[in-house]
Amino acid sequence: MRRALQVNPGVSQAARRFKVTRGIEHLIQTWIDLEDVAGWAFVRGVPSTTTWQTVDYLRSLTPSRRANLCQAFLGNALYLFDKERDPNLHAAKANHPEFRVFLEARNQVFDWRYQNVRALRTILGDQMGKRPTPALANTPKEVLDRARDIRPTSANEIRKVVKEAFALRYGARPRKLDGGEWQYECLGLGRRFRVSIDYGGWDQLRYSVDHEEGSPAIWGHRLTYEQIVGAGLGHWNFLTADNLAASVNLLCALVDRLVAIPDELAHHAG
Repeated sequence: MRRALQVNPGVSQAARRFKVTRGIEHLIQTWIDLEDVAGWAFVRGVPSTTTWQTVDYLRSLTPSRRANLCQAFLGNALYLFDKERDPNLHAAKANHPEFRVFLEARNQVFDWRYQNVRALRTILGDQMGKRPTPALANTPKEVLDRARDIRPTSANEIRKVVKEAFALRYGARPRKLDGGEWQYECLGLGRRFRVSIDYGGWDQLRYSVDHEEGSPAIWGHRLTYEQIVGAGLGHWNFLTADNLAASVNLLCALVDRLVAIPDELAHHAG
């Protein structure tokens, strides 16, 4: 009598998880390589001063240093897809040398180029008021001129443009949560997914995408394109009346990339 083959489901699941993780690594590396070849021009279109600062820093590095830092970004991005990833592997926890230098540079450098819309408009309002703050008296004229040229937009207007774009593209219906957060249940590329957007706080818009394909290995939680490639967190703080429409179109393009991740993995696996 032949014995039935005993399959160890733990080994099978671990092997599958390893395979998909390798696929995710390959996909992230591809995105980073494409950004690097193009001088990070695509992601720099995101209206975020944090993203601009990161891109400028990346472009200032030698190719070898930039590649080293991007490897740290890649490793950190895997936490968005793997709930069980060892926390000690995070570049900050592992004290990755190039990542540590990057954090130090980002936190210590002050540059007027990276002041967001609300900061610039606040400074302008202060200096144009009857009792300007002495500490802001040395604000460069070109900074004040830049602030003066901004045509601001409101949270209500941002939310309106997003709602219209998501309804047209994904058939989405917004659902109000606590504070300034909204959720959009969407259908696109043949699957359902959720986009969360917070319109409150100092940032004008903070977005993330969640989807699940029934496999723990393809689980994606609070995904943002910027965080995956290491160029930000998906926190937008330079939306204006002039760039709002183009920025929301870019947001849809980023969402499409994130939602298509399972298809990209299947393509590479096949």
